[in-house]
Amino acid sequence: MCGIVGYFGSEKARQYLLEGLSRLEYRGYDSAGISLLDHETDRFISVKTVGRVETLIKRTSHLKEAQLGMGHTRWATHGGVSETNAHPHYAYNGRFIVVHNGVIDNYKTLKADYLKGIDLVSDTDTEVIASLMARLAEKMPVEEAIKETLELLEGSFALLILDQDHPNVLYGAKNKSPLILASAQDEWYIASDLLALPSNTEQFHVMNDHTWFKLEAKKLTAYHAHGSVIDFTFEAFKDLGPLAERGEHAHFMLKEMLEQPTILETLVHHHQTHAFDDALIQALKDATSIEILAAGTSWHAGLVGKHYFEAALNKPAHVHIASEFAYHPPFISEKPLFIFISQSGETADLIACHPFIKSKKAPLLTLTNVPTSSLARMADFVLDLQAGPEIAVASTKAYTAQITLIALLCAYIEQNEATAQELLKIASMMRVFLQDHIKMQPLVKELLTNHHAFYMGRGFDYLTGLE
Repeated sequence: MCGIVGYFGSEKARQYLLEGLSRLEYRGYDSAGISLLDHETDRFISVKTVGRVETLIKRTSHLKEAQLGMGHTRWATHGGVSETNAHPHYAYNGRFIVVHNGVIDNYKTLKADYLKGIDLVSDTDTEVIASLMARLAEKMPVEEAIKETLELLEGSFALLILDQDHPNVLYGAKNKSPLILASAQDEWYIASDLLALPSNTEQFHVMNDHTWFKLEAKKLTAYHAHGSVIDFTFEAFKDLGPLAERGEHAHFMLKEMLEQPTILETLVHHHQTHAFDDALIQALKDATSIEILAAGTSWHAGLVGKHYFEAALNKPAHVHIASEFAYHPPFISEKPLFIFISQSGETADLIACHPFIKSKKAPLLTLTNVPTSSLARMADFVLDLQAGPEIAVASTKAYTAQITLIALLCAYIEQNEATAQELLKIASMMRVFLQDHIKMQPLVKELLTNHHAFYMGRGFDYLTGLE
């Protein structure tokens, strides 16, 4: 649940970094920090704080604007919640500064092998990354030190790296954790989430695993992990605008609940005018089984989808919890088709399942709310939930969109035109029901505040009860 932002451009690094971190608050975090280049000293200044970005804004109000900087919101994994464990982290000699999303599995081994006798101040795996670079940079050029560090890291990471010895350069690297590079005229933005990009963004690139970059004032150089130069291809950016804002609603969850009828209608109308891919339909028909992989809410949607697929295709469908499948895959039929269901398209447990699926040389369909995501780019086929960003932690509109999309796909296979009309009726009834949400509040408070709740049902109602 950590968040990363970076900036290189005109004199507004502090402004963008704090705005970007504020837009990532929905992800949940326990501390935040930024590093900015001080043009008078050509050194980076860092400020870290426990708690909300609002506190960080106040504590950095004295800092001048800068042309280069990076920021981070942390959700504690290695070590408790403290300013010391908050990002950015410095190398033991102060040279490198790093912000990091992800988990380095072998950080203790790296610490023992390369940093023996060096006192580190935090409990984090991130400080090990920064210090490892510093130790390697003592005997090789900086870019070689970064490349070798990346080759030594095992696990997941999205990194931004600053070097006090080369203060006009920003480095970034990605493996398994999302990282996006974007631009607008002479400004560069880096973020772990599209929502953190500003409205003036013109183009963006979603980084692939095992890639990294060097960003100078007006020059971007991209590399594969082993050091060969590669090209980053960019695509046009579409501002999410009101979809990413709370508006007049008390909180995002209420806003997203009220959006459900419109999203359902959008999906129906889209697939009435845009046929499903013929190659996807043929792959579903050719498969000997449908293997659905998901986690949490998406797993519950998959349980519903199982029944739709079995009815439409007259073949078995199985639903797997991704975290279990990744480490203990069950027996799979001779010619399966796999389906990933993920709101974000960045579900780590699903990403961990991909090597097994690739080894099977089986077709993969991803249902996601983010068609630029890692899971979308892994897949042979992608279906967009078209629900807009889901910012509330508890899923509402993504869940209903997942079930609606599966229902429409299966209706298309069965050539059942009535399903679309029934879904539009449901959307209409949902809208009427949700219009009375203010009247429901006292009833909910009376019935649920001081009582236990039991959800009971059979068949589809049982599956809804699970969610």
